[in-house]
Amino acid sequence: MVFDLLHNAALVFAVCWLHSLVSRRFPPDTWAGQLLSGTVFALATVAAMMTTILLAPGLWLWTDAGAAVVAAAAASVGPIAGGLAALAGALYQGWMGGLAAGGAIVNLGLAFAAGEAARRLLARRGREPDWRAGLLLGLLVYGVGSWQQLHFHLRSEVAPTPGFFLAVVAVMAPLTALLVLQLSYVARKERLERRVTWLAHHDLLTGLPNRHRALELLEEMADRPGAALLYLRGLPLYNETLGSEVGDFLLRAAAERLREAAPAGGFAARTGGLEFLVAAPGGEVGAAAAAQTALAALAEPVPWGDKLLALDPVGGYAGAGEASEEGQALLRRAALALEAAREAPSTDLVPFDATLERRVQESLALKEALAQALAREELEVVYQPYLVLGEGEVRGVEALVRWRHPEYGLLGPEQFLAAAVHSGLITRVGAWVLERAALRFEELRRAGLDPPELAVNLALVELADRRLPERIAGILERTGLPAERLSLELSEVETARRPDTVLATAERLRAMGVRLAVDHFGAAQVSPLLLRALRPALVKVDRRYLAGDAADRRLAGALVGLARALDAPALALGVEEEATARACRELGFTLAQGYLYTRPLAAEELSAWLAAR
Repeated sequence: MVFDLLHNAALVFAVCWLHSLVSRRFPPDTWAGQLLSGTVFALATVAAMMTTILLAPGLWLWTDAGAAVVAAAAASVGPIAGGLAALAGALYQGWMGGLAAGGAIVNLGLAFAAGEAARRLLARRGREPDWRAGLLLGLLVYGVGSWQQLHFHLRSEVAPTPGFFLAVVAVMAPLTALLVLQLSYVARKERLERRVTWLAHHDLLTGLPNRHRALELLEEMADRPGAALLYLRGLPLYNETLGSEVGDFLLRAAAERLREAAPAGGFAARTGGLEFLVAAPGGEVGAAAAAQTALAALAEPVPWGDKLLALDPVGGYAGAGEASEEGQALLRRAALALEAAREAPSTDLVPFDATLERRVQESLALKEALAQALAREELEVVYQPYLVLGEGEVRGVEALVRWRHPEYGLLGPEQFLAAAVHSGLITRVGAWVLERAALRFEELRRAGLDPPELAVNLALVELADRRLPERIAGILERTGLPAERLSLELSEVETARRPDTVLATAERLRAMGVRLAVDHFGAAQVSPLLLRALRPALVKVDRRYLAGDAADRRLAGALVGLARALDAPALALGVEEEATARACRELGFTLAQGYLYTRPLAAEELSAWLAAR
């Protein structure tokens, strides 16, 4: 008897160890893991009975005990494993026949139920299923019910009886139901996992692979990959004027075209809001061909109702330097080429080259130097007045930032403000310029030289900051500058890119009393309805309309008419000659700014210039 006990215990621990090996490769919460675990435990159940019968044919109690313990341990792992183990034991005992077999089947069923109860109890407490809990419960259940089996074994013939068949049915019915439920659960779980995996690797709107999946696919390409990134410039306008549902429709249409345009061995993906990727084998040559095909596909207008909507694509491409190169490095170079294409007015497709890489390195160095310039107070503010045409009356003064670089000399804003935006320093630079100019403006007021208003430029990222009105209010309070004498100039290009943010911020600034102006009007495509919603107090027309031919000046006159429709005076930028000033008056301009009147002046020079007038 002791030998049989040790034998069954060793068998149970051996099969559980074998199950742990199986579950490392096939987790129990999958179809394969459940079936393999069930098979292992089923074979162990039969082995527990067979070996005991062979070693000690009269000890039926210990034979069934080994089977019941294995079934309970299996049920603690999962219903399928426990069901198969108990079913194997029941069939084997049925083959052996007799009422003793019927009692054993009942005990197997009870052991299975105990193991399943242990598994559910552990799951409720947030713990992993453990076969040892089922082992203890299986022994307890068997100890309570084994006397009945022993009674029938000692007092009856070993032959099939109706009780045996009833026992089989009593065990088989719940086992079958539990097996079906578990198989259904596993199927639902696997479907859910496949859906979650798909969502983690694809864009929900277009169905294309997302950036994460695109990087994986790039690294899986056998041939040297090439990447073309494309940006849809036309979509922001349609989102503003027609609504986001039209923008979503256009994104899906663009995705379908790119999916069809992707070359053999390549793929299309959505890597950003308005940014798509087309990957192709063949390095830079393959990327160039894929980019041209994709641009041609996107260049065709998209029908929407009775309208044809233009996506206005632009792209940049790059090829992997070697087959083993990471996809992240390839996408970074393609992104640099795309950025160059977005900034270039004369081309829609730009290849990557080494100059773009050098430009990035220079930009990084400039960012680091700019951070030091703020600490060392190397930035300066200069001032350029703007006047009433024909009268010479000063209407206001615009504050402009300069950087006195220790190596490159005096730098204008076009040489470093982009680096300030990309580095996140633009907020500090903007606040510094506004506070320094406001303090100077108060000094002019105390000297009796103050112009009616102070104009300060704002960058797009500053407008996107919801704390901007609070920061401006704090600066006005510290410097004493009245809010109604401050004019914030918004670039028309930036206004077109982020209309919702700009309008929300503009409304809060107007509520404070701050005036708003549109700078470089006509430099970008922007909806007149958006300008109307912005309600600018001043419109500054881009200088290129005045420097061109007669046709350009007629367009300047049209822009003056649009400004008048917005109830805003028009200011001519870049007036350098008296003839240009006369032309501006004829076109209807009210104000002018340019070298004809003065160049940007340092603070002391501005005081002298105002005093001389």
